[in-house]
Amino acid sequence: MTGIDFFDMKQKEGLNVMLDGLVMGSLVANYPEFVESYGHDVANAKMARMFSRDWDRLKEKVWEITFPEYCSQQYAIAAIEDSKS
Repeated sequence: MTGIDFFDMKQKEGLNVMLDGLVMGSLVANYPEFVESYGHDVANAKMARMFSRDWDRLKEKVWEITFPEYCSQQYAIAAIEDSKS
């Protein structure tokens, strides 16, 4: 690998991080309004239509940020599952 190839790879990684940040900002800004207007199920469907693969990849982070009770539910589910083992 030449220095130029490595530099290009680093640039692409940086660009991906920047784009992910912009997409995440848009998701976090829009999701609560969608939930308020349509409810969780319809909001999730609309976000999936608008953001496709990005929504699938980032939706749990969005839920954690916008609805802290989602984190609490996930921890409770994990604790129940752990206690069964």
